[in-house]
Amino acid sequence: MGCRQALWVLWLGYIIQASRAAVSLENYNVNKSEISVSGISSGGAFAVQLHVAFSSVFKGVGSVAGVPYHCAGGQLGTALGACMSSPSGINHNNMVTYTRQKSNSGEIDSVSNLASSRVYIFSGTLDSVVKPGVSHHMETYYQEFLNSKSQIKSVFDLRAEHTFPTRNYGNPCTQLGSPYLGNCKYDAAFDLLQHVHGNLRQPSGSVPLTGQFIEFDQTEFISKSRRKRLLFDSMYENTMANWISMYTTMPSWTNLLPGSMYDWTKHMPTFDWTKFLPGLGGSGSLPGIGSLPGMGSLPGMGSLPGMGSLPGMTGSGAHSLDTIGYAYIPTGCVAKGTACKLHFAFHGCKQGREAIKDVFAKHAGYNEVAELNNIIMIYPQAIADMIGGNPNGCWDWWGYAGSNYDTKNGVQMKFVKSILDRLTG
Repeated sequence: MGCRQALWVLWLGYIIQASRAAVSLENYNVNKSEISVSGISSGGAFAVQLHVAFSSVFKGVGSVAGVPYHCAGGQLGTALGACMSSPSGINHNNMVTYTRQKSNSGEIDSVSNLASSRVYIFSGTLDSVVKPGVSHHMETYYQEFLNSKSQIKSVFDLRAEHTFPTRNYGNPCTQLGSPYLGNCKYDAAFDLLQHVHGNLRQPSGSVPLTGQFIEFDQTEFISKSRRKRLLFDSMYENTMANWISMYTTMPSWTNLLPGSMYDWTKHMPTFDWTKFLPGLGGSGSLPGIGSLPGMGSLPGMGSLPGMGSLPGMTGSGAHSLDTIGYAYIPTGCVAKGTACKLHFAFHGCKQGREAIKDVFAKHAGYNEVAELNNIIMIYPQAIADMIGGNPNGCWDWWGYAGSNYDTKNGVQMKFVKSILDRLTG
């Protein structure tokens, strides 16, 4: 058996093993005028992308600690800087102009669809990852396209860290840390769904979840040309991380390298990636991943402020999509006799299945609202991809999977649309 055939067999075995417990997602009786999307952090940014790009499909969006559409402009340095820590640097005119250009070219739906949209924006006053000022820019961005400011509900007064607020689950509301769910005595899931859809029953006390919580096979919705990354990422990303760690901690290795490659760590400024871990994908074990003098670059990243440039943001082949996603089908929607609403909820970085299993999908508070109001909940799952420039399993809002990441042709955007098309039949 040749190398090519052997890799193919390994890939098939990996996919079969990973998806063994997952089921094929069915189509359901969905009211196509009641489809919405939300998310936290990178998931909040990604939800906004979906809402703007597919504005003819999504009636509204909820963004918790997210960023405005096209804030990063395809640059990791901008994502880390203006879009997270220095909101004064956000270029409002560029975002609006880009949106209109993509609308005119057909790469996203017509912005005229946004006129009647409903938008929910949350930012905790103590958020140390995505500074509160970023969300104010999102509010200003949407006002360019909505009929009225009253269509926006902004919650900017809760003492919360970078977390998804719940009624009674998670860390203290002011604490930063996994699973990035905060016991804030505030039901963000209900509030955002209520604002977008209206006339919903609010959970009170314990709500019996008698519907179906399922794991579904995501590989069906990943384009065939990208599926090979499921194998390659698993095989090589840990090896790459270990190699970098060994190289930077074993001086004797430098004797084997040309002088121009010697001790690249001394060229790196002090830059604390760890504070960005929940929001983007910096890695404390890889301080200052800038350009490596004399060594080329690490593919899939962008440019980091003051740290050189890492070409290869596009075309890395990355998709960072897990093999399995989660869904909650309310009792009233299982038999498919009732036309149900549909909502997609996106986790943040280090909040997907590989990091915290099904905690976000089961405890963010969405399912209780869904059960009472016949809302089918879909929780797509992203994974880490060291080679592709996404070490913490973030959704792509800065371009690690390609330059068209925030248009209808983006890898992850098409993936979600494929799921939506399956569900709606």
